[in-house]
Amino acid sequence: MASTRNLAVRGIMETCIYVDDLDAAADFYQRILGFHLVSRFESRHVFFRVGESMLLLFDPNESCVGKDVPGHGAKGPGHVAFDVRREEFSDWRDQLTASGVEVEREVEWGDGGGYSIYFRDPAGNSLELTCPETWNLQ
Repeated sequence: MASTRNLAVRGIMETCIYVDDLDAAADFYQRILGFHLVSRFESRHVFFRVGESMLLLFDPNESCVGKDVPGHGAKGPGHVAFDVRREEFSDWRDQLTASGVEVEREVEWGDGGGYSIYFRDPAGNSLELTCPETWNLQ
């Protein structure tokens, strides 16, 4: 018989994306976005702490075979949106541009104050800087 407790997922603990060059990706996420490096395992993965969550970067060829966890992997670009303050978008745009990162698109989402800046990491993953207002989470 199923439990009668009300269970709830509290948030997203980790997000994993796949990159073909761990060195370039690690440099990008540390130098440009300022993420804190937690660990690196040879050519297999790099782990970063981002606020209260983790961003995991895996080489898809190394992670498709399971070791301690089941094998997983993906080919092609993924997408991650990072939470930033609404009033910091201009500074983020300047930081990206000064670092040689092309801003692909900026979107103002309706009347609620939502806003996003889209750009790519060295592996082609679509990255987004957005604010809680985008999803009415403020």
